[in-house]
Amino acid sequence: SEMCIRDSINAEYGEKAIKSTLMTSSGIPDTTQAIEWEKEEAKVLGADLYAANRLLQKYCNRQNDAFLLCKVEDEDPEHCIEQGRAVTKCGVKVFQKIRQNCESEFNAYAHCLDWGNLDFSRCRYPNGETEDRFYACAKEKNIY
Repeated sequence: SEMCIRDSINAEYGEKAIKSTLMTSSGIPDTTQAIEWEKEEAKVLGADLYAANRLLQKYCNRQNDAFLLCKVEDEDPEHCIEQGRAVTKCGVKVFQKIRQNCESEFNAYAHCLDWGNLDFSRCRYPNGETEDRFYACAKEKNIY
């Protein structure tokens, strides 16, 4: 059976690596780009961002709004670098909270989204309960 990108990086780098990758020009995952959770600037899969969306919104809404407002005011990418860094820094903190408190539940949810083509309904009751388990953990640990 085919392995998803998340599984291929897990196999090569282990659980400590963020399950992320870039694609080479030939469409093959470039696993040399995987980085650890502890790095300040992290790359994550779309499934990871989808899975963490509520927490990212809760904790990073102010930074995201400042970045988007900056982009509206000036389309020059250099103009909004500091606001972009603030969004990244906030996002990394969110992923660190997730790792420290609900890593296995989050990984299961993100994996479900990854395999389910980012379809939330596949990971919710009654089809799957990975979303419910992740957010129950996040509430229990007071991060949501």
